[in-house]
Amino acid sequence: MKKKYILILGIIAAILVGLNYFLPSLSWSGAAWGELVITITAEETDKPIAGATVELRYPRKAEANTTMNSKFYDRLLFSTKSDINGVANIRTMFNAGGGSTLFFRTGRVLYKDIWIMIKAPRYTDKRVLLSTYTGVTRSIHKSQRTDITITLDTAK
Repeated sequence: MKKKYILILGIIAAILVGLNYFLPSLSWSGAAWGELVITITAEETDKPIAGATVELRYPRKAEANTTMNSKFYDRLLFSTKSDINGVANIRTMFNAGGGSTLFFRTGRVLYKDIWIMIKAPRYTDKRVLLSTYTGVTRSIHKSQRTDITITLDTAK
């Protein structure tokens, strides 16, 4: 009797594994949480800049790829200020997509076409591509936290 149960469980396991590999995978698209910890410092002193405005934005027209809808040009996605230690914490959703099978889910978080804009009184504004620090994509199975340090020059 015990051998019969083991055989049945083995057959069920083999069927499930076979289904996982032979059934088509399903595509998914959506979003995933990402966390950016951005430290803003002064070039001359290397000290933190408190109260700097930190924005995430879509690209300007000249920076955008040709398939981007013009209503998204330079659109604000997120805005915050740096604290007394010059740190701005951003926790927001980023586009993501991938595939799913019976047992596994794969996918990538997309950091393409997003810019960081930093503004602070007495300093020159700075605009940098987010993917410079995150990469264009990252596996959904990896941490989506990125620590970034951005240095601002004193305005002339």
